[in-house]
Amino acid sequence: MRALVSRGHEVIVVGPTARNKIDASLVKSIGAEYSGSLPFACRPGMARSFAFALNLVQTLRTIRKNFDFDIMHFANYNMNSLAFPFVRSSLNRPIVSDLHALASTMVLEPGLQSQPLIFHLMNILYQNMMLKFSDSIITPTEELKSLFAQYYSGKIFAVPNCIWLPKGDFQRVSNEVEKKDEWMVFFHANFIHVGERSIREVNRVAEVLERVRARGFQIRLWIAGPGSDIVPDKGPMVRNLGYVRNPNDYLSRCDLVILPVRDLTLGLHSRLVEALAAGKPVIASKEACCGIVPYLHDSGIQVCESLEQMVESVCLLLSQRDKMIEAGKRNAVLANRLFSPEVVGKSLEHAYSETLNAFSKT
Repeated sequence: MRALVSRGHEVIVVGPTARNKIDASLVKSIGAEYSGSLPFACRPGMARSFAFALNLVQTLRTIRKNFDFDIMHFANYNMNSLAFPFVRSSLNRPIVSDLHALASTMVLEPGLQSQPLIFHLMNILYQNMMLKFSDSIITPTEELKSLFAQYYSGKIFAVPNCIWLPKGDFQRVSNEVEKKDEWMVFFHANFIHVGERSIREVNRVAEVLERVRARGFQIRLWIAGPGSDIVPDKGPMVRNLGYVRNPNDYLSRCDLVILPVRDLTLGLHSRLVEALAAGKPVIASKEACCGIVPYLHDSGIQVCESLEQMVESVCLLLSQRDKMIEAGKRNAVLANRLFSPEVVGKSLEHAYSETLNAFSKT
């Protein structure tokens, strides 16, 4: 939404009336229009119901009477698979579908690593319907695009996540090295949707920092996110903040970000993008860097293959403050180059234009 609005396009967001105030405020803040047309919130299960599929089609018909939209962009894995044939038969408009990280179920064993078996199977069904009825597909990474090129004959566009970038010129940040006695790491995740995976990652971060402290560095860990109360107590150097309204407020105050991701996925990790945009140095596993591998040499990301390597990298950064500052600058510049609203907006325009041209010929 932010990318399209920044390019001067008119965007209408369809959402439930039950959460109108919250959703409308968020949508309005980025310059889009909110239409509280759905009679109920899209909660898990309900969003996959037959009634929801019918209601979505009727809602789109109603909107089209007042707003003759050009294209439909579906970007929610919670939507009912039946919506695709209903929309296709009722509305003569091209469908662009988002296949994000959950689509990597094609290369994961059911029930392992990222999601329970039932969600894995439901995502595969949704995925197959999406492949069958979509006029084009958008993926966040080139890696995911290559995967789906094996199953889909239509056009696939790699369009990364768009992110709000803090105002500031990181090229002009002072290189003055300040003495610090204590350091901070911030970890944010959704513990409700991917709780087990997030807990595994928190445990790895905590283990890295425990080893770093054993070498004489005072470094704390802040944990935050919906459902973070399921994380066991990890001692006085770890603080669980629970749900926070704006994680960037805490991310901006930390010194570095550690991403010890081990789950196989071909999606773009939002925490990596957020850390880059905040101008923070990043210590990450190679799995966390999917989508930006060609740009690693221009970044301030240190890729590690083991927790011990992460410990060494963290200690080295804490010992050389000037290198931390430089790494943060490089990451901020890279984020602006890859994920700014203008860059992502242009990529979406290209995808939509190509899709519309192909649709008009059919």
